[in-house]
Amino acid sequence: MASAADGEEAGSDQVKEAATVYQERALIPLVEDVSEWLTRLVGKTILPEEFMSSLDDGVVLCQLIQVIQAKQNNPLKEKVKYNSKAAKGGWHARDNAAHSSCGASILE
Repeated sequence: MASAADGEEAGSDQVKEAATVYQERALIPLVEDVSEWLTRLVGKTILPEEFMSSLDDGVVLCQLIQVIQAKQNNPLKEKVKYNSKAAKGGWHARDNAAHSSCGASILE
């Protein structure tokens, strides 16, 4: 026998699911814009439907930091180094993410 609490819980789950779907749909235009922007900046095609997975290995993030550093024209800044052949989820990918984070922290 289903209780009132079960009904409320099911309703709550439906509300949460609807909110998640709404949020994901609302992000689509933003992901499209950022994908296009990154493609222009780093010269590597980043498809909106593969946006998050294209960032997994940290290569695009490091390339972005290098583009920003180049536009700063500051010869004293050390160029961000990265492994362009890093496997997603591997050691080099985590290393790339750390390098991009450090690179971002020294940008003026």
